[in-house]
Amino acid sequence: GMRFFMVPSTSMEPTLLRQDYLITLNEDTYRRGDVVVLDDPEEPGAYIVKRVVGIGGDTVAVGGGFLYVDGKPMAEPYVLEPPRYFMRPVRVPPGFVLLLGDNRNNSNDSHIWDNKTQPLSAIVGRVRFIYYPYNRAGSLDRIALP
Repeated sequence: GMRFFMVPSTSMEPTLLRQDYLITLNEDTYRRGDVVVLDDPEEPGAYIVKRVVGIGGDTVAVGGGFLYVDGKPMAEPYVLEPPRYFMRPVRVPPGFVLLLGDNRNNSNDSHIWDNKTQPLSAIVGRVRFIYYPYNRAGSLDRIALP
């Protein structure tokens, strides 16, 4: 179904700003590049918004300012700035995703979490629209990573 959320942090800038109000819809499948709301793995009952960068079967790593999927650097036009950290290669199990914030250097996400991957069942839905503030209202385009 449809759910409504408010962005609590700056971790998804520039795509989403703190205090943007969002509408999510659940999907049958989630793809690399999808922006999703999920259960916060570190705070029961809370929700966070991140971008899916790895799906089941992918090996994901971060280094030298790039996200790598299966050894290939990804062009990511939506990030605020290149990541300044390293993440060793993580293989994403079937039924799981790996998630990063677009504000790579200020995001509590898979590169920090003890459980690098999260189950698909933790995803509430894909962010489809920003509905407030009105000057930012509109649909969020689906960006597919190869």
